[in-house]
Amino acid sequence: MNMISLFIFKSNTRGMRYGIGTYINQLIGSLSIYPDIKIILVNFRSDKYKEFTLSNNLEQFTEIHIPSPIISSYSGFKNDKYSEKVVDLLTPFINKSDNIVFQINYLDALPLARTLKSRYKFPVLSIIHSAQWQFMFDGNKQNFKEIWSDREYSQRPDLKPIMQEKELYELSDLVVSVTDYMKEFIIRYYGLNEHKIKVIHNGIDNTLFHVPDKKERLELKKRLGFSIREKIILFSGRLDSSKGIYFLLEAFSEVVKRNDNTRLVLVGDDSGPDKIPQYLSHCSNMWGKVTFTGFIEYEHMLKFYQIADIGVIPSVYDHGTYVALEMIGHNIPLIVSDADGFEEFLTHDQCIFITQVVDDEGNIKFDKKDFAEAILSLLFDRKKAGRIISEYNKMIMNKLSSKRMASEYYSLLKDFGVMAKRSVTSINNVPEYSRP
Repeated sequence: MNMISLFIFKSNTRGMRYGIGTYINQLIGSLSIYPDIKIILVNFRSDKYKEFTLSNNLEQFTEIHIPSPIISSYSGFKNDKYSEKVVDLLTPFINKSDNIVFQINYLDALPLARTLKSRYKFPVLSIIHSAQWQFMFDGNKQNFKEIWSDREYSQRPDLKPIMQEKELYELSDLVVSVTDYMKEFIIRYYGLNEHKIKVIHNGIDNTLFHVPDKKERLELKKRLGFSIREKIILFSGRLDSSKGIYFLLEAFSEVVKRNDNTRLVLVGDDSGPDKIPQYLSHCSNMWGKVTFTGFIEYEHMLKFYQIADIGVIPSVYDHGTYVALEMIGHNIPLIVSDADGFEEFLTHDQCIFITQVVDDEGNIKFDKKDFAEAILSLLFDRKKAGRIISEYNKMIMNKLSSKRMASEYYSLLKDFGVMAKRSVTSINNVPEYSRP
């Protein structure tokens, strides 16, 4: 059997607690059915253990934790030294593995990718989960295009994250995008060869989810402290302005005026620039109707999925969000923004789209009355909600399934396995571990 060894790199970055972390868990779980795939999950800058630790060491799955330096720094030089130490520590695992593929999931692993490419000839696979230009320009394509058209853009210090992202994709042997939209963007603006980038849409295993019956759902609502009469509008994810939180709060203020028997529940942390007190300032007329839970562990998050009447994803920009897949798996009818990428796996029969309004300067907004009308319509039109939910099982079984995603990755990895050769520059002398 021609075993493929997939080294997946995962840091403690904020996104790993949300969509990217869910993606990695789903990928590992779905690939486990293939006996010729061995996964080595490398948690770098890990805060779970104070020392180099193997938390799992099974035949098909190994999990490694490598802590951050004692004095944590993200400067270029120290990042490079830390990356060299990480690769030193991985050398014994690399030397005893065959047909290796290194998978990078976020820009913070760029120094690792550089080190791996300098020492080994094994292929590097990068996954596009997000785009730096969206973070930096708040989804404003107009501003980005104007600056990117300047021939001197590569010299601008403020564009360094975008240039680093471009570098990561250039040094990778293959890039996987979870949407066609982002593939076309990377080809057009980063100049990546179209043969170097492949689209594999995210998938999810809905057998992991439990959809309660009416009685169980009402009992769970009471245990969580909600009235059984309240209609629950659920948001899940990072509490960032890019997720449309302010627009959601403005729309909900209109909903409460028309129906007092509603509650907005926002599950997620506020470790970004905007904090809960800032959001609360937009809730002064409805404080008793808005619940901020903060970040909660996944097993508790599932309870909120089980009591939600509708789900809202009003993102200014997004990229194949796993929250949508999880809500679909729980039969939660959705309201989503018509941001690029969502239409690749959702149709107007499978959700209610709210239209982004782009002003003359390229800023993205939502009309709060249209947004509120969509919420009220889906909350109280049971036939409409029922029609949307009726589409979900077919979607999960076909284009959104983790089995489909795993099959596409398996084919890709087998092709890579043919390419992968033992590096002539592999390190034979492995240093004893010392905390980086």
